[in-house]
Amino acid sequence: MTTITCDMCKTTIEEASRYVNYFTIRDLDVCKPCKKQFDRDIQDAIEEKRPYTLKLHMNTMWSNMARACGRE
Repeated sequence: MTTITCDMCKTTIEEASRYVNYFTIRDLDVCKPCKKQFDRDIQDAIEEKRPYTLKLHMNTMWSNMARACGRE
């Protein structure tokens, strides 16, 4: 049995199975509810900024992820 701790909400994920109930993004483990909320937040942030570029998307994504995980 594998136990993982979500880097965003700090909850413990029992019987962790990657891409089923948690996701690994770079070196961070994120539970499914946090991943869904993070994806919605990124989508909203990107829609506010025009024109869209991949660099903008990546910068927004990593800065929001660092802020959510307390690494900023």
